[in-house]
Amino acid sequence: MTFRVHGFIIGKNDVREYDRAFTLYTKEHGKVSVMTIGVRKITSKLCGNLELFSEVALGLARGRSLDRIAHVEMIDRHLSIKEQLEKSSVLYYFFEIFNHLIKDGQRDDDLYALVVDFFSSLHDVPSGKAGLAGCAALLKLGMALGCQERSNGIIQTLQRSQSILTFVKNRSNQERNDLLGYTERFVRNQCDIQPQSKAYFDFYTAISTKYGKNAV
Repeated sequence: MTFRVHGFIIGKNDVREYDRAFTLYTKEHGKVSVMTIGVRKITSKLCGNLELFSEVALGLARGRSLDRIAHVEMIDRHLSIKEQLEKSSVLYYFFEIFNHLIKDGQRDDDLYALVVDFFSSLHDVPSGKAGLAGCAALLKLGMALGCQERSNGIIQTLQRSQSILTFVKNRSNQERNDLLGYTERFVRNQCDIQPQSKAYFDFYTAISTKYGKNAV
């Protein structure tokens, strides 16, 4: 039995010699983990279309523990994001936190819309404001999960803004500093273990350099 899903590849992990497990965030089932057999072989027909942070349509076959990828259709590689260091750093960092907080198998249309809006914003925002787009996306994630303070004016503005890009445009220096501060608190409060990946340091190094905030 096979079924189709549409979503984003947001994580991957090598398994055994030639296999690879992928984490997807899908419109139909939320966050799911799937397996691909032999995808790391040079002769694999699937490997070229299973890139991290790509938008894909997949045909999945039921498996004992993890469903298996039987077919993949590339929708968008998001190369304009991944080819820019600052934007790709923000992308890696956001999904590191996202994967830490989101449980498997829970469909959420609002979260899916947030992910779509985040990719759209990174495409459209100038590279110099990519860090702010990442901060706004993290705070929207916190509000979607019901774990972010709502009393501050900048948070209320963020709630009223339909898109991350709309919010990021024309922020004042004070709003930028507030946004960075709120994001730091959200990450510290919600993550049991503070992520320490290269993407984490790249992300805060970039925004601290531009906006005068100390890296955490």
